[in-house]
Amino acid sequence: MRAQFETNVVGLHAATCAFLPLIRAAAGPGEGRIVHVASILGRMSVPMAGAYSASKHAVVALAETLRLEVAPAVRVILVEPGAVRSGFRETLVMAMGDLPARIKGTPFAPAMEAYLDRQRTHAASHGLSAQACAARIAAAMDRTDPPRRILIGRDAFWATLGKALLPGSAWDWAVRKAFGLS
Repeated sequence: MRAQFETNVVGLHAATCAFLPLIRAAAGPGEGRIVHVASILGRMSVPMAGAYSASKHAVVALAETLRLEVAPAVRVILVEPGAVRSGFRETLVMAMGDLPARIKGTPFAPAMEAYLDRQRTHAASHGLSAQACAARIAAAMDRTDPPRRILIGRDAFWATLGKALLPGSAWDWAVRKAFGLS
């Protein structure tokens, strides 16, 4: 968890603090842009991704707070992509390898197997290309009045809609089933 927060939250905050004065100095009023990339998992959580989800929830909070603090001089755009074919999942699966020994034989083993299987296949079959994701971000940055938040990818859209419309117990059931916990 510490590594997730160091990279996704502490590093992002440090970079933002370092560049904000430069952005303010270089841009006219309302022309500066800061983009924070969270994840759809900054809006919701899934089994076996608690540390990652927590770090992305923190990114959402930082972006929302920063937007209020620096407006109207600088516009803050929060990007919430779903699956992106970026190599992230392949790196994750390679780093984890087979089911960790400490999990084998525990009640979490089926969920971890489902999680690893999902990571192996989901981005390849459902993910947006990294180039398409970057193009959406660039287009938002070029707008005179950029959106505060951008959901990128059909999976991000449908997951957000499903979580908003389903009763909590139905959402939990669907997620647990998808991860082999029901």
